[in-house]
Amino acid sequence: MATRQQFSDFLSDVEIRAYKQALYAVRDEQAALDIVQDSMLKLTEKYSDKPDTELPLLFQRILQNTITDHYRRKKTRSTWITLFSAFSSESEEKDNEYSDLLETLQVNDDSINKYNPDV
Repeated sequence: MATRQQFSDFLSDVEIRAYKQALYAVRDEQAALDIVQDSMLKLTEKYSDKPDTELPLLFQRILQNTITDHYRRKKTRSTWITLFSAFSSESEEKDNEYSDLLETLQVNDDSINKYNPDV
């Protein structure tokens, strides 16, 4: 089992290399910092009972998985943004009247209630 000092020494030794690796992979400084921080946190939370000889391999695997997770989240966000942008019509984009989807839905709901008071 690695002691607190061994964990601290390991993390300080690997910090710069991990940042460079994450920066090379994602090409975004803030995202790379977040990835390294998340990886270090996961290592300390879940693998503090492992011997210090296993830390480098565990950390590399965690770092690679965190980078992969970053790309998955980025792809999912991009997909949803594309799908939500399809809701707005060209005239709405031109006039910027209903750029917010919730506002558009509320306006449509109000117009339905106007013609059908029983709803």
